[in-house]
Amino acid sequence: MNELRKETIKQILLGANLDFQCEVVSQSFMDNGWTLHPVYFNEKIVGGIVEKDGSIHTSISPDYQKKWNPRPYIKSILYPALDKYGILYSEALKSDHRAIKWLTKLGFIYLKDDSEKIFFQLKEVIYKF
Repeated sequence: MNELRKETIKQILLGANLDFQCEVVSQSFMDNGWTLHPVYFNEKIVGGIVEKDGSIHTSISPDYQKKWNPRPYIKSILYPALDKYGILYSEALKSDHRAIKWLTKLGFIYLKDDSEKIFFQLKEVIYKF
């Protein structure tokens, strides 16, 4: 696995507070067709955005969650994905109030929920920053 991919996955796992091996997650992303986008802060990878078939998820290392600039990623990843699929989907754990707030700020709206997660959809980017 190349170093860029490994560091991106490491930061995604930190941001999601998950304890998996980078190699396992990397292989899962590749096997399942996910596109991986590193997120940078001052030329350092601090997280990542993954997307596949209209599903999109962001995870940023806790040390950088309020420091990174989302604007370039919204323009280069979110807008094109929305144009391509017409609607995007994401999800957050019910207990992850930070993720719920982030998705809501971007314009994602409630779709449904289950015992652990809330599922969201996005038809239009409403960037409220």
